[in-house]
Amino acid sequence: MDNYVIRMLGLAHRAGKTVFGTALVRDAVRGHKKPSLVLLASDASENTKKRISDSCTFYGVELARLDISGEELAKVLGKASDVMCVAVTDESMANAMKEKIDETMFIKADNGESAGGRA
Repeated sequence: MDNYVIRMLGLAHRAGKTVFGTALVRDAVRGHKKPSLVLLASDASENTKKRISDSCTFYGVELARLDISGEELAKVLGKASDVMCVAVTDESMANAMKEKIDETMFIKADNGESAGGRA
């Protein structure tokens, strides 16, 4: 992954096509108009990773872990405090990012099945 994904994320944010923060991302994933891609910071806690991963798996939204910290992700979005996850709601922007993200960075369900129970 190069700076292209970071630049596209900044552009998507300026266009109003992002949602960030664990609770808001989970709400967006569960909502009527689902995001096309969810991105996690490299230093997201295991609890945050599990919550977001379970929701994305259950609702069929692609999830990838970036190689930047929450602090760096916050700078991209122009925020003062760390941002651990961000959802991209614009499909064309998300698809452009997916092409540049290395396949190994995508997070898949451990057993290949959707998360059970309430996500």
